[in-house]
Amino acid sequence: MFFQYQGQTRLQFPGLTPNVTACILAFLVICIWGVEAFLAERQAKRRWRVCCFVGAAAMLEAIVLTYSRGGYIALAVTGGMLGARERRIVGKYLLLFMLLLLLTPAGGQRLAAIADRHDASITNRLTLWYNGTAMILDNWMTGVPCGVPPGRHYRTRYQPLGMEESYLTLVSDGLTFAAALGLPAAFIAFAAALFAWFSGLAAGWRQGVTYWRYWSAATAGVLICGWWSTMTLARATMWLLLTCLLGSLLGLRHLDRRMVARCACCALGTALAVVAIIVMTGTICRRRSIGWRIQRRILRVADVELPMEVFHPKAANGRTLYFLADKGRDADIRRVILPLCGLGFQVSYLAVPDSRGEIWMECARCLETASNGDAVAPMLMVGDGLLANAVMESVCRAGSLRWGRMVFRNPVPNHPDRSFAWEDFNWPPNAKVWVFYDDDASGSLSDGLAMETPPSQLKLSRDANLDGYAIGEMLLGAP
Repeated sequence: MFFQYQGQTRLQFPGLTPNVTACILAFLVICIWGVEAFLAERQAKRRWRVCCFVGAAAMLEAIVLTYSRGGYIALAVTGGMLGARERRIVGKYLLLFMLLLLLTPAGGQRLAAIADRHDASITNRLTLWYNGTAMILDNWMTGVPCGVPPGRHYRTRYQPLGMEESYLTLVSDGLTFAAALGLPAAFIAFAAALFAWFSGLAAGWRQGVTYWRYWSAATAGVLICGWWSTMTLARATMWLLLTCLLGSLLGLRHLDRRMVARCACCALGTALAVVAIIVMTGTICRRRSIGWRIQRRILRVADVELPMEVFHPKAANGRTLYFLADKGRDADIRRVILPLCGLGFQVSYLAVPDSRGEIWMECARCLETASNGDAVAPMLMVGDGLLANAVMESVCRAGSLRWGRMVFRNPVPNHPDRSFAWEDFNWPPNAKVWVFYDDDASGSLSDGLAMETPPSQLKLSRDANLDGYAIGEMLLGAP
């Protein structure tokens, strides 16, 4: 029932997070307000209204104990909406909520932390939202690759290099949905949800139906909690949101055609405004904060279409690098590719799902064909482990690659008993080759190359902390 976070004990329902718990409680509290208003209109016995007050007060204290700022904001906004017309019912609850918040230990501090620029939870979330809009913009049509959680895609490609937090979502249902499925699908979903909400809102406020007024406010609270945090990962809140929206649609029976058309126009306009804000924020973020732009292309290899990501740096130095890697090694993007982009390299990243060496060599040849239009001599970089081993052995056997510059990371790390001499490799004439090791179990390949290779053609580097910055500086220093 309780959750420890940064030394603070937070209330939660079993199997749910404190934020989801606050969302459900806020919905129930507003529904209780609606029941009390309905009883007041019917002049019901006082004891029923007292029961409503006691239940709502207990739930308000539970919301305070969740320390969920999303729940606080949702309750304050919806309470303000209702207070404009239902001051007699809602006013006392808002005063009680503020009193409970101030009397609960750290309650006031938690509320004040919403505007605290030094609170890591707030600043990290704002950074995630801000940079996440750039990710949405780069994948605006169909969203991030299927099967990849938006938060993981963000961490490897868009999260600032100084931050090490891990996410599965963008900590916002709206932004997560837009990142996963693209802006066209997000616009349709936003418009549909807003149309349902505006229908209930119009039935409650324009037609004077009391229970629709409170139902639309409760629905607004769920939507606010969902935008502030990730709610739909929990099955309970997903069904709650669907119930709220489907219930709001029943308000259409109180509206005439003209009012329905107005609700549709308001929903489309609001959804369009939300999408426009995402696009504008993403554009500003790409220009000011993100030092690269990612473009997805399709590369056809042996009758198979593979997605290739092209990282365009904001300040290009004219150098192009093609990165061939094992699928599932996204850590290389954050450790190697993003620093290279920071140094001005344009990097094309191709992850190979097949483990066969023939496919890897075919990918290397296809990348070589794709690089023919580059103005400056392109480079081929081969990722860690068995992939580097397979490509190097293939070059050793056939010499079929014609890259003038090749970079290998940790070749043959799993085969320490093998030894290759430089004369065994059929390299292209005047080729420049770099071999980088960032681990100690690099095998005997490096020793053989170091003894037999002229320093002018091969550069060998060992560094346990080798990253994209170190590799890029070495490559930039080469003629």
